[in-house]
Amino acid sequence: MVTQNFARTSAPLQLDQNIAPTITVDDISIAKLSGARKTKLKKHMEVTDGDGDSPVWYELLDTKGRDNFVFKGQGRIDASEPYRVDAADLSMIRVATNFKTGTTTLKIRAFDGEDVGEWEEFSVTTYSADDWLALG
Repeated sequence: MVTQNFARTSAPLQLDQNIAPTITVDDISIAKLSGARKTKLKKHMEVTDGDGDSPVWYELLDTKGRDNFVFKGQGRIDASEPYRVDAADLSMIRVATNFKTGTTTLKIRAFDGEDVGEWEEFSVTTYSADDWLALG
């Protein structure tokens, strides 16, 4: 939306402002057990953009360097620095167990072609096989 003012005034010309995408991610629980070692990141997240733009790319960040992100068919991702993934490839990203049991924090953000959203933090908890089975 563009506003025009033909009168002589010092009022600024206002142009539409882009709204950066927002991501929400559920905390993830996985286990050192066949069938529970990893999960699709996409199934745990939701992306919204106030002006309807679709993400162009995502950035993944693993500040602890535990290599929890996996690119299907390519292996674990070193995301100790932001790692960029094309939006079309998001379905190939998995979240995998830590090498040790416990909880770690990961981050993700999106770019809509104009603005980069804020980092969204989420937790990944890795359970032992026994603890996972005890959870039911």
